[in-house]
Amino acid sequence: MIAQRALEALSPELRTLADEMDVSYATVLAWKTGKRTPGPDNLRKLAAAADRQADGLRGLAVELRRVVSSIAEQDR
Repeated sequence: MIAQRALEALSPELRTLADEMDVSYATVLAWKTGKRTPGPDNLRKLAAAADRQADGLRGLAVELRRVVSSIAEQDR
C-alpha cells in the first residue's frame, strides 16, 4: 500500500510525523501496520510531509556538495 511505503520512507519518528500531520500517533501507527487506510485529506498531508522532507534532503545535498567543493579547492 502506498501509505505504508510512504511512512517507511518518511520520518522514522512516527510521533513527529503525526504531530506534523495533525493526527494522532495511533492513527499513523494504524496506517503503518495496515490496520487502517488514510483518506484523501490525510494522503494529501502525507504527500506534503514527503515534499517537506524531500526539500530538506535536497538542501542537505546542496550543502554537502559545497563542502566537497571547498575541500577540493583547498587540496589544489
